[in-house]
Amino acid sequence: MITREELGDSDEVTSYVPMQRLVRNEPGLRYAGVIHESIDHFVQETGERVAPTEAFLRLRHAGTRSDAIRAKSKLTRNLRLTEQAVAREPESWRAWFHHGRTLLWAGQAAEAQQALACAEC
Repeated sequence: MITREELGDSDEVTSYVPMQRLVRNEPGLRYAGVIHESIDHFVQETGERVAPTEAFLRLRHAGTRSDAIRAKSKLTRNLRLTEQAVAREPESWRAWFHHGRTLLWAGQAAEAQQALACAEC
């Protein structure tokens, strides 16, 4: 299990996110997602159980700091990718959730609210 620590602009930890990222190699196991890759899709779609490793790690993630986002034009890239994801999978709550969250980071609150409402359907 990995605990991802999201870092804010002053390097303070803004949130903790538990993530199952290190797993034993299983036939057919695939990570999915255009930006936030995860094995959760595989588990939900197949009903398979995935055996986690015994490793426990802490990851300090600075990718959501404003300087990192500006430096990599992440918002433009992520908006394009999440728009493609909801067009490809309009019934996926994950696609709508990630699109809504990206819109919120881009300062588009009204659009984000609409996308997040679609994630709840």
